[in-house]
Amino acid sequence: MKESGYKNYEELPLFLNAGTVAKVLGVSPSSGYELMHVVVTNSVSLAPPPAAGLAHFVAPPLPTQTLRVCAGAPIFPVLKIGNRLVVPKEKFVKWVSRHIQGGAE
Repeated sequence: MKESGYKNYEELPLFLNAGTVAKVLGVSPSSGYELMHVVVTNSVSLAPPPAAGLAHFVAPPLPTQTLRVCAGAPIFPVLKIGNRLVVPKEKFVKWVSRHIQGGAE
């Protein structure tokens, strides 16, 4: 894990970009970018139904597909300004607090 260059939240700018988020969390820049693009999804496994009455017949397994349904709500507090994504400092601090404490603010 990379070490954050920041020592406290007061040092952060009012709005954080993906690079700053990554630096604060001590992760790679690509991980910070991915975090800002994550939305709530529900994964549904689409497996073929078993053949009724053909228990003695062994067919080759069919592939299972996963369908991701986007609920549309970002799990990270992102503000989109044109093509730019930023995170308000206060929302970032609350997000970190919620995830450290297991959901409690």
